[in-house]
Amino acid sequence: MPAVGPAARATRDLSGGLAAVTVSAALLGILLAVDPRAESSFDSIKTTVAHAGAVLATVLLLVGGAGPARSLRSLPRPVPALFALAAAGSLLAVLSAAFAPRPAAAFEALRSASLLALLVPVGASRALEGGRVVLPVGAFLAGLSVNAAASLLQAAGALTLFDVSRISGRSNTGAFVGNEGYLSLVAALAIPVAAGAVAAARGRARLGAGAALAVALAAVLANRSLTGLAAMAAGLLVFLWAGLSGRTRRITIAGCFILAATLPFVPSVRLRLAEVVVQVRTGNADALISYRGGPWAAAAEMIRERPVLGYGPGAFESRFVPSRLAAERRLGRPLTTLTEAGSYAEAHSDVLQLPAEIGLPAAGAFAASLALLLAALLRRARRAEGVEAAVLLAVLATGLVAALTWFPLQRAVTAAPLLLAVGRTLRLCSRERTEP
Repeated sequence: MPAVGPAARATRDLSGGLAAVTVSAALLGILLAVDPRAESSFDSIKTTVAHAGAVLATVLLLVGGAGPARSLRSLPRPVPALFALAAAGSLLAVLSAAFAPRPAAAFEALRSASLLALLVPVGASRALEGGRVVLPVGAFLAGLSVNAAASLLQAAGALTLFDVSRISGRSNTGAFVGNEGYLSLVAALAIPVAAGAVAAARGRARLGAGAALAVALAAVLANRSLTGLAAMAAGLLVFLWAGLSGRTRRITIAGCFILAATLPFVPSVRLRLAEVVVQVRTGNADALISYRGGPWAAAAEMIRERPVLGYGPGAFESRFVPSRLAAERRLGRPLTTLTEAGSYAEAHSDVLQLPAEIGLPAAGAFAASLALLLAALLRRARRAEGVEAAVLLAVLATGLVAALTWFPLQRAVTAAPLLLAVGRTLRLCSRERTEP
């Protein structure tokens, strides 16, 4: 490999630093930006900020030569297969859009997803190497802390935000994220990040990370989201398992289970559990799964009707009603839908929505590539060489659990940190061959 001259190194470092600042600003904007004059006050502006940040950071890296290509040449053996599977999934997604019933809309959704996916190579680049990773971590925790504090104030009745924008959900405690479910998931993703920062930082930085961890935990508990609680539990347990060892691990995890036993005494959690108990006793299965039966059945019907290429990226919203009706005819019973709009824009399960839109082969290829990446990360975490591998493993575990009954990949506020985590995982695993 040819030596890098001082001027080229300086240019690369500058572009990497600017890209890190750009990503950090984008994360903060995604969490805090709101446009109350727009019909979609939250999602549209956050998606725009995410796209702008991803594109600008990519351009900076390409201009400065600080991109991921060189570092990824030393990836561990399974990763070439990972890239082949991801490339196959991407090609099949393009074919899905080309042969979709509404190709123009499908390609528009694919374009949006592709821009957001630029955060993966950005995360795998030198931009976030070394001390610069502190910038996006700090921005993410700061933005989440503002949202969590605002949500807790809303829950206490001490703050009112964007009442006119809330059209669904159990409570108006979504702060600047817009929905208490999204907020719970962002907080759940932030918990292992904050825990890792507490373990790695010193002084005031540790205190700040500890405060972020506390408000994130409180926000998940206050917002009564079972998906958020499950995702938080999964991420926290994975972090403790991967980040600790021996007797300390056993004692800490036992302490977490003891703490979990006290959750029914938290008023918001107790109220939600009481609702679940009533739903179980009365056999109200629709209410028990928050009326997700309709969108789940619609997604399953879409998969049954077009298993190879799906209906095209972004097609679920337009296909929900006809596919749900077809599912009802097949099941011989109605599927209750109690949203104010009477329809669903997402399947409330990325595990179902992805194959429904782009087909089983493409979804399977992406899933297999993710499995290989997680296997490489797991090997890294078992070597106990630092807290970052444990944090990344916990963040991705949180996202996977959330994807079962929610849609973290469909919203920039949750997709952006997950995609950056995938990129950082690639970067971390690329060192395996070069390190002893």
